[in-house]
Amino acid sequence: MIPTMMKFLQLAAVFFFLVISVQAQDITRRQADSLTSSLTGQVADTDRLNTLLRLASFHVHQRHLSDTTINAVNAYITEAQQLNKKLKYPFFNENIQLIRSGLYKAQGNTAAGKTLLARLINQLQDGGDKALLGKAYFDMSEYYSGDFLYETMRTRIEYLQLAIAAFQETTHWVELARCYRFLADLHQMTNDNAAAFAEVRTALKYYGQAGYTENQGALSLLGRIYYEQGDYKQALNYELMALKIATGSSDDNVRLICQINNNIGYTYLKLNENQKALQFFLQALRIAEQEKDNATVYLLAANVADTYLILNEPEQAVNFFHQITRKFEMPSSQKYESGDYGISQTYLKIYLALKQYDKARYYCEQLIKQTQNPNINLFWLSRYYELIARFYIETADYEAAKLYLQKDKDLVSSRNDLSGMAQNYKLWFSLDTASNKYKEAISNLIKSNELKDSILNETKSRQVAQLEVEFETEKKENEIGLLNQKAILENTKLKQADFVKNVTITGVILLLIIAGLLYKQSNLRKKSNVIVTHKNELLQSLLTEKEWLLKEVHHRVKNNLHTVICLLESQARYLEEDALRAIESSQNRIYAMSLIHQKLYQSDDIGTIDLKNYLNELTSYLSDSFGSPMHIGMYLQVDEVKLNLSQAIPLGLIINEAVTNAFKYAFPDKRPGKITIDLKQADNHIKLLISDNGIGMRNSSNGSLPKSLGLDLMRGLTMELQGRIFFENDNGTRVKVIFPIEALSVAVDTTDTHVFHRANMLDI
Repeated sequence: MIPTMMKFLQLAAVFFFLVISVQAQDITRRQADSLTSSLTGQVADTDRLNTLLRLASFHVHQRHLSDTTINAVNAYITEAQQLNKKLKYPFFNENIQLIRSGLYKAQGNTAAGKTLLARLINQLQDGGDKALLGKAYFDMSEYYSGDFLYETMRTRIEYLQLAIAAFQETTHWVELARCYRFLADLHQMTNDNAAAFAEVRTALKYYGQAGYTENQGALSLLGRIYYEQGDYKQALNYELMALKIATGSSDDNVRLICQINNNIGYTYLKLNENQKALQFFLQALRIAEQEKDNATVYLLAANVADTYLILNEPEQAVNFFHQITRKFEMPSSQKYESGDYGISQTYLKIYLALKQYDKARYYCEQLIKQTQNPNINLFWLSRYYELIARFYIETADYEAAKLYLQKDKDLVSSRNDLSGMAQNYKLWFSLDTASNKYKEAISNLIKSNELKDSILNETKSRQVAQLEVEFETEKKENEIGLLNQKAILENTKLKQADFVKNVTITGVILLLIIAGLLYKQSNLRKKSNVIVTHKNELLQSLLTEKEWLLKEVHHRVKNNLHTVICLLESQARYLEEDALRAIESSQNRIYAMSLIHQKLYQSDDIGTIDLKNYLNELTSYLSDSFGSPMHIGMYLQVDEVKLNLSQAIPLGLIINEAVTNAFKYAFPDKRPGKITIDLKQADNHIKLLISDNGIGMRNSSNGSLPKSLGLDLMRGLTMELQGRIFFENDNGTRVKVIFPIEALSVAVDTTDTHVFHRANMLDI
């Protein structure tokens, strides 16, 4: 009797936590007010504890926390802790930790907040509550918000993907929808509009599934994506829907309303309704002023000034922007990659429109300085080049204009930015026209128009593809619905058949005895299956743990090698000539090995290296380390080949030595040339050819190649590969390496031995 009762209590506890988990989802302002009122009455301890935590969570995630609100949250947490000392539910302790980490963040103590949150995540990863784990991952992603550098956004994307994976094992549709919306926003900012479109659609689906009507953020984001695709009417439709919901909500939507007004302004500009655009930009600006957000004030003021210029009112633009710069202080921190929040480019546009070139020249020089910022967003850099070129065209400095137009052309071509390329050709048209090169001008104008037509066709094709996807999705959902109905009918028939069978069996004593024996045997089989299943799960868990440990080993080896690189960089500041060059060479060799370990721990297959991907990144690093010389081209022809670690490291070091020598010695006096890497797989051998069209290697007095550490290293590494190496002077230098491929089943246990063996070979 007692064991049966205990099992019942355990099941009841599980059900209780499931109920709490479902109830603990996000609440609105109205719901928060209602919960606050409920605390004044008599409430059961578990209900009161749950209410305290929901209120604390709601308030701690509001924007401007006053001292009164912070004290209220502290009071909620303190009372919740005291109640749980009596109830002793681990679930509530974990919730309290999550809310306290949010309170630390709101108070500006981000270090303590992140530490507490990381500890909670580690605790929840070992079989904890999935909904709470999802919230913890989401809160960790928020520590990286407000910083728009690419790497920071990638980190935030990773945490959001982890949050989604956790929430998908729960019924927390609102939190899941929010994660998809934030993920879509980040993908849209990193120019992955296809992923963003699918994710925001998924967010709206989950909002609808939860019956949650506060979906203005997702609707606004969908409008932005349609704007990027050139469907401005759809964009305007979704932005206006979002604005209606946001302004009618009791929640704190001030920043979102500001953003939506700005988006609508952009859309009206594209629809040539410039006066309407101006009104929405000004409304967004008023909100930013009320919020005392000077950074956003400057960015929005630039949009207002641009609109005045489109309306051919440059005097109004300059007067307006003068008022902004006098009234609002320039932000001290520069989180935005657009440099000085658009001040220089806005004044440059204004003075170009006024044809006040002396004043424009100062801001053009400021803009040129900003192009040297290594962290600048490439979109902004392209726009800066265009504006600088415009200034030089209008001031008849055609050589300077040509220089910046060529920089812009190289940039937009490398990014395959069709819109930027069309604008670039249009500026070439203006330059050629001003230089009386009418034939070239017509050619550039035709190219610009062709690219614009191409963009339009691509947009239409993308819209058709999206409609087809939506149609197919709806069709499949209908088919699934029909299959579910058929399954219900089949289950009903099966239940009826079971009922008839059971009635028949009860009438025959002999069959009852046989059924009892079969039932007993079935139980024994189930127990055996449970044991086997448990052992299989344990083996799978051990295998997964081993793979993660191996990845961690590679990760730590990569970090240690990067530490060595940093130490070498520090030492290099105090060295000169030969010693400095030796240090730099060693840095490149260590990076070649470090990159392999990085690829291993980032890959699902931790035993092999994808050479094509690896060589692209290695050669890009080597080119950057020599300042990305424009006179030297790098060409790769690499087959889809995978090698194990014992062969990938020596091969990477050989390529590092050959390419480094080519950069250093093959093209003196900046003579133009190219470096080619050709790697092919034939039967069970790899054939590698590294060639350049430089001056070639100098022979020693006896006609042989000179002695050097790099050449000796390449020979020694080739011997380790059990291959052959050949050096040739044929209109440049040719290094040919042929070696057999080892089986990919080579044990990975020797990783550290290989690494330290090659570190000794570098003689660092």
